[in-house]
Amino acid sequence: MMSGSPVPGRHPHRPAGRGVDRGRGSSEAMAAGEDRIHDLLIVGAGPAGVSCALQAARDGLDLALVGDEPVGGLLPAARRIDNLAGLPGVAGRELAGRLARQLAARGVLVRRGRVVALRRADGLFRAALADGTPLAARTVCLATGTRPRPWPPGTGRNTPRDARDWPDDLHGRRAVVAGGGEAAFDTALTARDRGAHALVLVRGPVPRAGRGLLDEARRLGVAWRVDTEVTGLRGAPGSWEVETADGSRIATDEFAACVGREPRRELLDDLGAPDLAPSVASPEVPGLFRAGDLIRGRQRYVATALGDGQRAALAAREFLEGCASTDRAPTGRKTARASAAGRVE
Repeated sequence: MMSGSPVPGRHPHRPAGRGVDRGRGSSEAMAAGEDRIHDLLIVGAGPAGVSCALQAARDGLDLALVGDEPVGGLLPAARRIDNLAGLPGVAGRELAGRLARQLAARGVLVRRGRVVALRRADGLFRAALADGTPLAARTVCLATGTRPRPWPPGTGRNTPRDARDWPDDLHGRRAVVAGGGEAAFDTALTARDRGAHALVLVRGPVPRAGRGLLDEARRLGVAWRVDTEVTGLRGAPGSWEVETADGSRIATDEFAACVGREPRRELLDDLGAPDLAPSVASPEVPGLFRAGDLIRGRQRYVATALGDGQRAALAAREFLEGCASTDRAPTGRKTARASAAGRVE
């Protein structure tokens, strides 16, 4: 278990005496065991999950934040974010760093791990991490983001899907990107920023990226070929050979397949909840909330993810308050309103 600084004020959801002292270290918390029941379990540490955690911590909820990727999720793959109000043109890496620092300032630590199972029984959510660690919570926010869409056979399971693992210095080297949308051209521009010659292979007759991004790519020297489908990939980072449907073979130092992503829905399936919903709340599963890509479909923007996360935290708090106001916890056991530290994890 990991603990954070106390948040002053009355806490309506837990009995007295369950707060964690400011000086308690994470090793002591781990030793305390995993039978603690959190107010809120947040799965995913991208923008939506971080926003949810920050609001929940501010409201004094006992939360656990679990992510299987570093804080920020896919943000470090974004070259520049132009449509985030107040931070125009912020680099994805910089924004991810800001989110991590804000979590630390609030006393929220991220448990690195992957939730592989989630069920609801007797009014409680019980999760299992890949390492076998159990977690229990009264409410859950799923901010699990997306995964790459399946890539054609013959290209290998470890095909790079973005520029996060590319070297920072690519001067004099070559980078090939498969795809025709915003992510593909953003990745190609990242290659150009790092000094590489960049080529985008577009399967269709025209790129799907916006005009502004295409204009910038053209101005900065990104090349692209249309009606070019990638059918195979051989090699390893630093030395790839790309095969196309017309039989061509293209040698390149770096490669990324930006061919689309899809929401990570498997935990929704565990709970029997609908795949996608327009709201953060899930009426079919009381106490379940979702944020970001699980409710946004293809409209995946940082600003909306941040708003979704905050709304999910507020909805979770209202749910818990509703249980407390009827003097019944989500488990059906009686609970009391009493002061406690705003313990976070």
